Amino acid sequence: MKQCSLFYLIVLSLLFSCSNGDILKEDITVISTSSDESYELSVEEAKKMVYDFVRSSVTKSDRTIRIVGQKKTEYSIQTSVKTRSGESIGGNVPVYEFFTENEGKSGFALVVADKRIQKVLAYSSYGSLNDTVFNLPLKFFVQTIPDCLKNDLEEAYTYTKDTDVLTKADDPTKESFRHYCNPPVTWGQGSPYNNKVTYSCPNGDPKYGGKAPAGCVAVALAQLMAYHKQPSSFNWNLLLSSPIVSQNDSESRRNEIARLMFDIGDKVSMIYDCDGSGSNIYSAEAALRGYGYSTKGVRSYNTDYICENILNNKPVYIRGVCDKGGHAWLITGWEHLVTLNPNNQYETNDYFRMNWGWDGSSNGSYYWKSNQLASFQPTGRSSAYEFNRSLEFIYR
Repeated sequence: MKQCSLFYLIVLSLLFSCSNGDILKEDITVISTSSDESYELSVEEAKKMVYDFVRSSVTKSDRTIRIVGQKKTEYSIQTSVKTRSGESIGGNVPVYEFFTENEGKSGFALVVADKRIQKVLAYSSYGSLNDTVFNLPLKFFVQTIPDCLKNDLEEAYTYTKDTDVLTKADDPTKESFRHYCNPPVTWGQGSPYNNKVTYSCPNGDPKYGGKAPAGCVAVALAQLMAYHKQPSSFNWNLLLSSPIVSQNDSESRRNEIARLMFDIGDKVSMIYDCDGSGSNIYSAEAALRGYGYSTKGVRSYNTDYICENILNNKPVYIRGVCDKGGHAWLITGWEHLVTLNPNNQYETNDYFRMNWGWDGSSNGSYYWKSNQLASFQPTGRSSAYEFNRSLEFIYR
C-alpha cells in the first residue's frame, strides 16, 4: 500500500455533543496585506488549477462547474528558513476562495496562488465557507491555513535546496490515483431524519421541526450503513431511491429514515438536547457490531489504517473532541495526486473526501499532509474550539 500521510485531517477534529450554539462567538482571524507579486499566480492561472483539479479527481457531474466569482485573502508568512544574509524566507501568500456553480448548486474552492507552494486546498461542489458557522471541522480547517502555508513554504525551500529536480521523462504523475467509497446519500440531522425523536424543542431551529437534532453520531453511522446496505432489517431500496429525504417524500420513506436514525440513537444511548444531540465513539462501535459489522475496535488517529480501510471500500467513521463539544463524520475517499510544478519539480498532494453529515453541505476534497501534529493545536491562541482532546476512528 502506498505511504499515507496527514496534516489537514487532524485539523478537522471534535464529537460529544455536535454542538453549534456557541460557534458564532468566535470569528476566524485573517492576516491581510498585499501579496508578493513576484510569486503570485494570476487569477486565470489560479482558476485553471481548479478546473484541472476537478477534471482529474472528482465525479463526472462535477466537471461542468463554472467559476462565478472570487475573493482573495492575503497571509503574511515568515518561516524558519534563512537567507544567506540571515533574513527569514517568507512573504505575502495569496489564497483565493472561488465561488462555483454546478447543476444549480453553489460550491467553493480554495487555492494557494503562490508559485512556490501552489495547490488546491479544498474543493466542494455544494457548500460555502459560511458553513463554518455550524461546521466546526471546516472552521478549524480555515483557521489553520496560515500554519499550512508556513510549513509548505519551509518544505519548498528545503526541497529546492536538497533535492534534484526531476525531468518530465520520469513522469511520476502515473502514480496518481483516486479511490472512493462514497455513500449514495447526503443525510442530515433535521426533519424528517429526526421525526421519531421525542425530545421537544419548541423554540429551536425550524428545520428540526420542534424536536432535538438526530445527532451526528446517528447520521455518520446511518450513512456508513447506507454504503453497505446492511442490515437487511431496513428498506435500503426505499431509503436510497434518492440522495436526500425531504418533507416532500412519501410518508413511508420519511418514516423509514426516521426509524433508522432513531434506532441508531437508541443503540448508541443518544443524549438528545436542543443544542445538539450526542453520544460517544465507543457506543457507536458497539452499535456497528450489533448491526452485524465486524470491527477491530476504536483507534487513535492513524493515517495508514484509515487509508487501508478506504482502499478496502470501508468508509471511515471518525470523531474528534474539543472543549466545547465535537463532531462525528465520515472519510469516504483518498486522492493521491502527483503534478509537475512551474519549477519543473514533481510534487505530491493528498486529499481526503469528507462527508460531514450536514445534508451534503461542504462535502468534498480537503488537503492533508503528514507529521504536523503540533500545528493542529497552534500556540499563541486561546480557543475552546481547538481540537485538543482526541481524534479517534473505528478501525474495520
